[in-house]
Amino acid sequence: MADVYGETEYELTQVPSGDAGLDRLLDGGFPANRAILLSGGPGTGKSTFAMQFLQAGLDDGDRALYVTTEQTREELCDSFAPFSFELDDPNLSIASVHARPGQRIDGVDGLMLSELQRDEDRPHDFYAPFTTEYLEEHLTEYLPVDRIVVDSLSGIAPMADNPDLLRRDILELIRLFADRFDATTLLIAEEPDSGAVTGSAAPELLRFAAHGVISLSHEPIRGDYHRYLRVEKLRGVDHDTRMHEFEITRNGPTVVSRWSPTQPVGRVWKTGVPGLDELGGGGLSKGQSVVLSHDGRARVSDIVAEVAVESLLAGAAVPIFVPGTLGREWVETKIASRISSLGQLLDENRLFIIDWYADWDYDHPNIYRVHKRGLTGMLTHNRFYVMQRIFRIYRSIDERRGSRDAVPIVYSETALQELSAKDLRFQHGWIQANLLTDDDTIIFVQNPRTMDERLAEFYVFDAQQVFETWVEDQSDLQYIRLDKGAHGKTGVTRLVKRDDGEPGIQVQSTVSQAE
Repeated sequence: MADVYGETEYELTQVPSGDAGLDRLLDGGFPANRAILLSGGPGTGKSTFAMQFLQAGLDDGDRALYVTTEQTREELCDSFAPFSFELDDPNLSIASVHARPGQRIDGVDGLMLSELQRDEDRPHDFYAPFTTEYLEEHLTEYLPVDRIVVDSLSGIAPMADNPDLLRRDILELIRLFADRFDATTLLIAEEPDSGAVTGSAAPELLRFAAHGVISLSHEPIRGDYHRYLRVEKLRGVDHDTRMHEFEITRNGPTVVSRWSPTQPVGRVWKTGVPGLDELGGGGLSKGQSVVLSHDGRARVSDIVAEVAVESLLAGAAVPIFVPGTLGREWVETKIASRISSLGQLLDENRLFIIDWYADWDYDHPNIYRVHKRGLTGMLTHNRFYVMQRIFRIYRSIDERRGSRDAVPIVYSETALQELSAKDLRFQHGWIQANLLTDDDTIIFVQNPRTMDERLAEFYVFDAQQVFETWVEDQSDLQYIRLDKGAHGKTGVTRLVKRDDGEPGIQVQSTVSQAE
């Protein structure tokens, strides 16, 4: 599909934004000769970001044009006085234009285009109808330029007083700067609730028409305001979509780096779902515990099945502490049949089943029943017996697995029917200290709503990685996010999709750039 520039395919080149942190989010910098919308409320740093962008070009020998619709040159210089920007650079031009009420040559009242203040080398007055044609004619005096900033579009929005004309003029402005002027352009706009363009359709039209959209905001954190940036849109670029904090220094804004991964990506277990591996920085951390949190509606068992299959194929032993909702049929169809058979996996000491409810009608040494069947089983429903039985089960599995690494999968809520939160914390510590090796990974599957809050927080605190999956109420779509991790894309949300083939699910690998 052709974009506003009339192209279907083009070779993307990029120019530095002026901040290395922002360039990382943009996957290299701003797309050259394209128009990017920079939006935000008052005081969020829009003009400072824009001037930093021009300064980066000046440092590289580019020619730059700052079009201000709200300030004179002197006012602009005063605003940027605290910074190291070089507003007297010979390659920088400043055009101060404004829309003023007036009378056209035909005697009709209307908006007229004028300069708030002229450059010394352009002493003649400029007073013409406020249209894109006259704006182009005026700004052509400053060509050629490589970078342009328009600060802000609130001063240009009055060119049309109805949505159709406004849409046309906005598209013409973007073509003017990015196409006919052949310049990389930042268009600054106030957020709709800031009052600068109240009642205007300009902001939404700009978001649609611009090649990219970057939003700035400031939010209170325990009484202190912090500034944030998010790259909402950037056509054709796999950009970072997360919210990032930024600071304003003497050299301009600086995006604050998130905590950098330290664990080598190689020390992971693959999940069998490429998109999930990408989200987790390669897979599930080895030698640690992992929490898979869900809301009770998400198809978490599909994720568990893929992890179990991939771990078995990688040579690991997989003990599964199954809940009552997942029986023998689920294990056979979703896991065992995709590798060999349930009997063979059990015979080879690769798969172990911990059957809490004694409802598996299958006798095998590697199917461990926590409780005995029949009336005798009634006597086993006490805390002391259950704790001792679980310890014996884990010791037996540890002996039978031999030299294999292990990926135990534990549904945490199952044991809560008979064990306290204190018991489970003790059990967790004992297993890690006595059984797990540096290459083993234990996975806890849990719904925090059905657990003691402190116990759920304990598992999260201890885990190296925490994934959360849930179903959105309005869309009924399932999503997954990495909430915690030493590597991977923390805070990034991905769509979970059903797949008729294998694996049975897919996780969105990158956010689509389609409009």
